[in-house]
Amino acid sequence: DTVDLPFIDDFSTTAVYPSTDLWTDNYVYINSTFPRNPLTIGVATFDGLNAEGNPYDNSASTIQGGCDTLTSKYIRLLTRPSSQGGGVYSLSDSITLSFYWQKKGWGDGPDSGDSLVLDFYNPSTNQWSRQWFLRGLISGGQDTIFTNVQVRVTNAVWLQDGFRFRFRNYGSRTGSLDHWHIDYIRMYRAYNQ
Repeated sequence: DTVDLPFIDDFSTTAVYPSTDLWTDNYVYINSTFPRNPLTIGVATFDGLNAEGNPYDNSASTIQGGCDTLTSKYIRLLTRPSSQGGGVYSLSDSITLSFYWQKKGWGDGPDSGDSLVLDFYNPSTNQWSRQWFLRGLISGGQDTIFTNVQVRVTNAVWLQDGFRFRFRNYGSRTGSLDHWHIDYIRMYRAYNQ
């Protein structure tokens, strides 16, 4: 269950769950109805509903906390496949994780205390580490425009087979609220020798 670079998902499937070829969980909602002006046919929408479409916690209207998670399968970030010349990756390959995000879209906008987080996984230490995050509260067209983020692998500690990354959202756990949409995720060698 390990995948090679490039890792690409544009969520263009008609299924409501992420592809099991690339992802290990199914908490996010794959759809084309919540985003506004998406780059591709579908997106991964993060909200306060679990994989069955039920609230994570409906005991009170102010419950805030961790909600959806989208976790990649294990990725070979050390061993380059023979189809790409073999050998090993190095920092000079400029391995980059690129994605687009949008707040709200046609759904509910995240509040200032909500956030979207990207973590990297170190298989040697069995630890996750935050690499990027964004707070809620909409400004400057963030509800209609998808914004690109590029996170470059700049530390050799991530260059291991068994590397993973995940997105998580924090917000209301009581329903289809505090929407974040992610589209066109790519992890690739930015520098091709």
